[in-house]
Amino acid sequence: SELQCDAFNDENVREIELLFLETRVPAEETTYWCMTYDLDLDPDQEYHLIGYRPDIVNKNVVHHIVVFGCEESEDASWKLSSPTECGMTMASCRELLLVWTVGLNGECFPDSY
Repeated sequence: SELQCDAFNDENVREIELLFLETRVPAEETTYWCMTYDLDLDPDQEYHLIGYRPDIVNKNVVHHIVVFGCEESEDASWKLSSPTECGMTMASCRELLLVWTVGLNGECFPDSY
């Protein structure tokens, strides 16, 4: 069933869609892929994550999603515009924002709204 979150319908809510590009899955038990996104947000504005809805295309291979916030740095080598195999984390991206796992329809964080 689809996640019900009234906060998503508020006129002041900005929806940001993070799509992972189609990626070939290797024949290994576990593989971690990383990709970064530039959200192009106004640095003078305050933002809050109020929830998320996953859109999993291949439920046979995706068993969790972890989203981290990254710190901007002069070294742009951590920016990944396409899925890149990684060890589940990246040095510049350590702020845990959300976790999805099999069986969840997403989450609504009403206290942050």
